[in-house]
Amino acid sequence: MMRDAMTAQGALPSHECCGRMGAGRSGQGTKELVKVGMSVCLGALVLTGMSSGPSARRWHVLAGTALVGLSFWHHFLYVPGTKKTP
Repeated sequence: MMRDAMTAQGALPSHECCGRMGAGRSGQGTKELVKVGMSVCLGALVLTGMSSGPSARRWHVLAGTALVGLSFWHHFLYVPGTKKTP
């Protein structure tokens, strides 16, 4: 509610055309960035999965966690917004 009031006053930019999580970036640019991040994480998972050693295991867990986080972000970028009825 506070954010809506601040947006109406012009204190915060309105991102209606950019999607819910596209603060400062275009919606398409954010989607591309998330897709690239997911691809990098998947590649890191494959490489660290074939490696051995404690360092590779730490990187594997980190890359897997990042992939899960980026997957959630990717999902929420494509969720349609709620329609406001007048």
